[in-house]
Amino acid sequence: MSRIDDDDEALMACSSPAAALSHGVGAETARPFAVVIIGGLIADTLLTIFLVPLLYPYFEEKAAKG
Repeated sequence: MSRIDDDDEALMACSSPAAALSHGVGAETARPFAVVIIGGLIADTLLTIFLVPLLYPYFEEKAAKG
């Protein structure tokens, strides 16, 4: 992953709550996108923190066998 991709993700994470809570012109179209982005970031974080460490020993053992 390049430095530009990391910066884009950080920008999305910082600007999405503002878009999700906005009430200005165009908010009716921006709000659903912001909610989806926030949900995706939360789901991705939870999967990375909890699911990957749980599955790692299984795949490590499977790779060692054959």
